[in-house]
Formats: sequence, C-alpha cells, structure tokens
Amino acid sequence: MLLTHIKVHEDALDQRVALQDKSKDVADWSSYEALQLRECAFLDKLLAFHRDAARELRERKKSCYDRIESEHGRAQNTLQMQMAAPLCIAEAAKIDLATSRDDDEVDGQSLHEA
Repeated sequence: MLLTHIKVHEDALDQRVALQDKSKDVADWSSYEALQLRECAFLDKLLAFHRDAARELRERKKSCYDRIESEHGRAQNTLQMQMAAPLCIAEAAKIDLATSRDDDEVDGQSLHEA
C-alpha cells in the first residue's frame, strides 16, 4: 500500500508540473481541482488502510495476550494439581512440611544418608 501511495504521489506531482507548464495563461482551474480530488480520494484510502491495519494489529495483540494468559492458567492449574499429590501423601504420612527440610536429621542420620 505504501509503495502504491508513493507511486500515486509521484504521478500527482508529475501531473502538477505538466499542468503548471500548460496553464500559465489559462484561468481554468478545473484540471487542478480534479487532480486535487484524486489526491484526496487516495489519501482517504490510505488513511482507511492505516486505521484497518492498526485495528488488526490491536486485535492480533489481544488475541496473542489472551492465548498466553490462557496457556499460563492451564500450566498453573497443572502445576497446582501436580503439587497437590505430594501434599496429600505428606498429609497422610503425617509429615509437617512447614518444619521439615532436607538437611533435618532423623534418628541421627540426615535424610540424604537414609
């Protein structure tokens, strides 16, 4: 779209130069007005293109953020479920996880040696 805009703009400038060369003595401005209307119409198209592109970019970003948030939520739920199983085992074995550590000694031996 931008390359098309550049081409149209160059063509419009060339047409302006040609009109200036031809119309030094002419008082009819209709050709200038027609050229100006064409330029305005194309600028309107360009503005609409940029608005649409910006809207699409916002929608893609939102979709991407929503997908990331959803995947993060699923991963977090999976992790919580995985963590729940050892907690249930520890609770059934009556192990107090708040005070237990790997380097605690049990019966004179560390857990690493046992």
